[in-house]
Amino acid sequence: MSNNDNALRPMMLSDMIGLTDTKRRVKVSIDAAKERNESLGHVLIDGSKGLGKTTLALCMANEIGSTLHTANAATIKSPRDLFQVLRDLEPRDVLFIDEIHGLPRPVEEFIYTAMEDFRIDMPMGRTSNIVSVDLNAFTLIGATTHVGKMSPPLRDRFRFKETLNPYSDEEIAKITTINAKKLGCTIGEDAAMAIAVRSRNTPRISVNLLYWCRDFAQLYKSKDLTLEFVEGAMKDKGIDAMGLVPIDRKYLRILHDTYGGGPAGKVVLSHSLLVAEETLETEIEPYLLVRNLILRIPKGRQLSTEGFKLCRTLKVDLE
Repeated sequence: MSNNDNALRPMMLSDMIGLTDTKRRVKVSIDAAKERNESLGHVLIDGSKGLGKTTLALCMANEIGSTLHTANAATIKSPRDLFQVLRDLEPRDVLFIDEIHGLPRPVEEFIYTAMEDFRIDMPMGRTSNIVSVDLNAFTLIGATTHVGKMSPPLRDRFRFKETLNPYSDEEIAKITTINAKKLGCTIGEDAAMAIAVRSRNTPRISVNLLYWCRDFAQLYKSKDLTLEFVEGAMKDKGIDAMGLVPIDRKYLRILHDTYGGGPAGKVVLSHSLLVAEETLETEIEPYLLVRNLILRIPKGRQLSTEGFKLCRTLKVDLE
């Protein structure tokens, strides 16, 4: 994460737009834990990419008045890797593990006593001796985009569970307006909404689009992000008014023209698009499903009625 991106992050729960119910529940639990002079219970946050799981964790740590330590499950390959992270935690610190569903099973089993008893049992070298090491009381915030991939024993050890849902266009427009000001730009309501409706209801995407619009306007020596500049910037990137990008439209056109609207399996679609199956399922199809342009059925993927209507007017450069 660049310094510029960090500069746009909210720092406290009250600074965050949206997530009203989640923020309220989290604030109640934090205030109660502080009043009891205890660490906050462990928290599991699930939701799609870019919805603010890391930002929420940062705000929670700041509300607690502690330090946020971040790690990705992919970098914790062994119990010793986890121990090196846990031993540096001060009392009431927050450890944020992203994509926690990806923890290897030996690490997952190792973390149980750390979560429950603030203790870890370390094997000594190649011997069978075990040494117990006490830890400072801490809060583990686990983030996942695939909560179903977590084992029940790990999932059940989190006292609090929050699911982040997509933002409304109005919330994204408000976030965009605030961030434009932080970047030293002015933006009108119509331009902020033009970015919002293309952001797939995801704050991270709105931030990336805002940066692009700022750069685009800068070509014309302007810090005023007018609707004209925003529309021009979106056209340059091939992002249409629905928020569809070129690979989305290519997917729809292939499903329509090559496979007659479907059904077509993900393997043949991924080969036709020259993308990995995982990319197809996690990066392309979710938004097409949200917009009700495709359907997933037992035999594969097929266009919905709305998808057929769009493809009748869709013109795509497939090169």
